[in-house]
Amino acid sequence: EDKEMLEDLIAAAVNQAMKAAQEKANEEMQKITGGMMGGLNLPGNFKIPGL
Repeated sequence: EDKEMLEDLIAAAVNQAMKAAQEKANEEMQKITGGMMGGLNLPGNFKIPGL
């Protein structure tokens, strides 16, 4: 029972850390690319994948 609780706590902590790391990576990427694509007006429905 204690082992299962510890496993659950570790899994929750890892999940929370992964989420925080992804959010931080997204913030840093926004800092790098923030002004680069903002003013780009592409004709029609042309979209760049990932943007």
